[in-house]
Amino acid sequence: MKTVNNLFILLYLAWLIAASYWLVVSANGDWRWKASESCENLRWHAEATRCLAAIERVESWCDPNAVGDGGRAVGVLQIHPCTVEDANRIVGSRLFTCEDRWSMAKSREIWWTITNHYSWRQPMEIVARRWNGGPRGETKPATAAYWTKVRREMDRMEGRR
Repeated sequence: MKTVNNLFILLYLAWLIAASYWLVVSANGDWRWKASESCENLRWHAEATRCLAAIERVESWCDPNAVGDGGRAVGVLQIHPCTVEDANRIVGSRLFTCEDRWSMAKSREIWWTITNHYSWRQPMEIVARRWNGGPRGETKPATAAYWTKVRREMDRMEGRR
């Protein structure tokens, strides 16, 4: 019986954590549950996670030791130092270092920081093109080919091609 109670408590706590994560502040400051918005957030996050995996394949074929762009871009996501600086500006502290680019986990944290700031709930084309070309990457013709590669990789990963 104790095991069942412990399991129930753990499940309840997990539900509370998940539910509180999807609470949003309305315009007047009240905390309200917005089920439809949280479902959209979940869908977007799932799609962005697939996009991230595709970007890792396009950028480095998932190699955290990859070096590109004349040595300026490194790691699984080929992150430049200016991207690290931008992520730190967004979070408001020196959370990330250039050494973090070599870490797959930290590179992903940088990616999520940048993506949530510039591309929250945007279509994946915009997410990928902004990652490649900066905050206005979707307006740069050069990022269209990058999106084609990412989209092709997403399709491959989902078994469409």
